Amino acid sequence: MPSDIARLTLIVSGPGMNTIEIDYEPLPTSITIEVPAGDNRQFELLTYVMGESAFPAYRGTVTSDLVVGQPLSLHVVMVFVGGRFFVSNTGSNTVSVIDGVRNTVIATIPVGSGPRGIVVNPNTNRAYVANQNDNTVSVIDTESYTVTKTLSVGGAPWAIGVNPVTNKIYVANYGDSFVSVINGVTDTLITPVTITETEGIRIGVNPVTNKIYVVTEYTPSEGSVSVINGATDTEIVSLIVSLGAAGIIYPIGAGVVTSTNRIYVASSSDNAVAVIDGATDSWITGAGYPITCSGGDYNNDVAVNPNTNRLYVPSDGNDIVAVIDVTAEVEITGPGYPIAVGNEPFALAVNPVSNRIFVANWLGGNVSIIDGLTDQVIGSVAVGTNPSFVAVFP
Repeated sequence: MPSDIARLTLIVSGPGMNTIEIDYEPLPTSITIEVPAGDNRQFELLTYVMGESAFPAYRGTVTSDLVVGQPLSLHVVMVFVGGRFFVSNTGSNTVSVIDGVRNTVIATIPVGSGPRGIVVNPNTNRAYVANQNDNTVSVIDTESYTVTKTLSVGGAPWAIGVNPVTNKIYVANYGDSFVSVINGVTDTLITPVTITETEGIRIGVNPVTNKIYVVTEYTPSEGSVSVINGATDTEIVSLIVSLGAAGIIYPIGAGVVTSTNRIYVASSSDNAVAVIDGATDSWITGAGYPITCSGGDYNNDVAVNPNTNRLYVPSDGNDIVAVIDVTAEVEITGPGYPIAVGNEPFALAVNPVSNRIFVANWLGGNVSIIDGLTDQVIGSVAVGTNPSFVAVFP
């Protein structure tokens, strides 16, 4: 079988076991197969990609009252374990859609001017991209790959986050001291959240506590993290960043670990990652804090892999991704670390289903793909000009 063809294998067991093996290219959304009838048939649908078995996509039992010898029509809806990921291309005013199974671009969507932050709302199958240059957010239908609505927000919207529990989308406006809020059901703007400082550049969301963390940089205080109560959409506190408090300046990136209720904030100026205690909304200080990180200057983002409890921090000045063990809160070192990626890695995202990390390389014009088990780069996908942010749709 050629390595670029995905194999779908339906295994039917029971009296007179039958095995049906079919190769598809491209992958279908559903298949219908006639299975020899019997009193009880067990079936399991496996997905094979490039010769290696992936997670089972579907399994179950069919109990049929059909007469023995009559065919049973089994309709299976495919679950793509690789998912899709959406990449905002700031230089080409587009969003690239990549099939996470085959790692190929399957659609290119024109959006507003200077697209930056992007998220996917799994409840509505819609993606949202913040367009920095025209102060808008494009709403994308992830099935038809078309823009269905354009919303006017604050000045220079940069970062965007979604709370899938409350179905709200939060937009950090770099040029204003407020966060725009979108109702994910109606795709309409609701009352914005006033925050202490401007220059919002990243957003982290904890859907368990319903708190939103807005990172601001280069403000008079050398940066801050505004903590928002998602129930009331009001600012709880603005955590000022300083070498005395957080141990860093110029924060950028906010990775939320829901299991420990800690928020990890990288610095674009220091080789460190500061940590917020989400229970008290305060910086964790003392021995070991902030966490030393190899990226040095120009760290750009933070993403958490819940499967391995590892934190990934890209450095666009060094073309690397540093990896931190969240349990021990220390950087992983040794052969292969930090991970060498493309030219100027800007931001990244984790697919917890396929255990892959996707890194947008600003000057490379591509996305590096990291295997979350081995922390090795297993491929790259060419996208548009100046890819900046990535959103995963598992």
